[in-house]
Amino acid sequence: MTYTHICCNVEVSLNDNNLGGEIPSQLWSVTSLIQVNLGSNGLSGTLSESVSQLDVLNSFRIRNNFMRGNIPDTIGKLKNLKSLQLSNNLFSGKIPESIWNLRSLETLELHENHLSGTVPSDFCEVMDPKHLSVDDSLWFKAEPEVDCDCCETTDCYMSSVNFDRSDFPCPESNILGIEFSSRIEIHDLIANVTLDHESSVDRFDMQHFCLSPTGCYSVKSTPRNLEYQIGYSALSGNLTDQNTCDAVEICGTIIDSNDPRRKGLNILTQVIQLNTSLLNDTSVPESRALCWLLTEDERYHEYMLCDGTLVQRYVLASLFFSQLHAVPFEDFSNMHTCDWLGVSCDNTTNFVEELNLDNETLRENLASKLSGTVVHEIGQSNRLKPKLTGAIYSELSLLSSLKKINFRGNTLNGTIARSLFTRLPNLIEIDLRDNEFSGTIPDELLTSQQLRVIELANNKIIGNLRGDIMYGENIGEFTLL
Repeated sequence: MTYTHICCNVEVSLNDNNLGGEIPSQLWSVTSLIQVNLGSNGLSGTLSESVSQLDVLNSFRIRNNFMRGNIPDTIGKLKNLKSLQLSNNLFSGKIPESIWNLRSLETLELHENHLSGTVPSDFCEVMDPKHLSVDDSLWFKAEPEVDCDCCETTDCYMSSVNFDRSDFPCPESNILGIEFSSRIEIHDLIANVTLDHESSVDRFDMQHFCLSPTGCYSVKSTPRNLEYQIGYSALSGNLTDQNTCDAVEICGTIIDSNDPRRKGLNILTQVIQLNTSLLNDTSVPESRALCWLLTEDERYHEYMLCDGTLVQRYVLASLFFSQLHAVPFEDFSNMHTCDWLGVSCDNTTNFVEELNLDNETLRENLASKLSGTVVHEIGQSNRLKPKLTGAIYSELSLLSSLKKINFRGNTLNGTIARSLFTRLPNLIEIDLRDNEFSGTIPDELLTSQQLRVIELANNKIIGNLRGDIMYGENIGEFTLL
């Protein structure tokens, strides 16, 4: 097929299909193109420098693909460009300076890539921040990948959902489908930030967003100018079409829309799988941890909402509340998270990197509490043999800075959670020896490219080691016996 000798203004819309391979080079010869929409396919390869030949192009959308490599500097020659959407790809390197010279841009989406750089302040003056999105998130990062003083950080409050590759966690129960065409603005009435999202299709279509079940939002879509509000309903315990923003009751404490703690509550309920009907049930460890964090924790205000440290404190508190028979949480709950039992953090970021709750650590902690009791004497009494029980707390997968997990010598059971290996990109060592895990070994564990040490000896794991998968090339120690 040839694309040459095509006259007049041309639009190519092949979005939301199953197209694969690279963008054909012939496309760059169609100099009469004014719009290209190849979003939400399976395209790969690099973006050609020849894109600059499309000098009348006003809209270029290739988001939600697998494009890689650098963004060519020649893209800055597209002086008529109004919409540039390259988000949700695998682009890397520095954002080309030439992009900041595209002063005709009305929409720029570069987020969810591996790009770096700085958005110039003078560019911020000509671009509406609601229509500018880069990877400026601090979620479990010491510094953002892209510096942007004028960008609105919205991911920790709400986000659009890419079911294939969204790095931001969202429980399925918190995904809300909204029909709209062209553009939608969702304004968080509690956090006072706006998520602006442009549709990849020119018709009414269902798009999905991750929202907090305890949040309150106004929704505006164009071109039909539909406006309405959705908010937490105390009656239903979830989001409902209503113009009011109900207060949330947490273990007898009322947290209304003006309470400073409401933003933190909304972030927690957005990213964590928590049944809102159990917010007052302190027999549930997750609810008990939420109650403690929001109503009792004297250090609550020390933790930032959008860098993950508040979520990190909640996740570990939930773990310890589920293991009170073995871990005396009240002994260290008033300390900084990084000083909690078995927790080790990076020295500069305060993100948890190691979690050591093996039986030896638990026994030594108990021994230190019992005056005049030596470790040997403790070992003689079953009553004084503290061990973690039950299944691994799945929300540990939210601690994306974790490098090492050591739960050796406990009585943890159930299957090994797959999320530990799909949501922990920095995990290099896991020791689950001498427990009661059952089921088969998750493929995600065996194929992990970052794991170096896997210790699973003395459990109840069944099945065969598969020969039809590519094992992680960095695994240096793997023990099953």
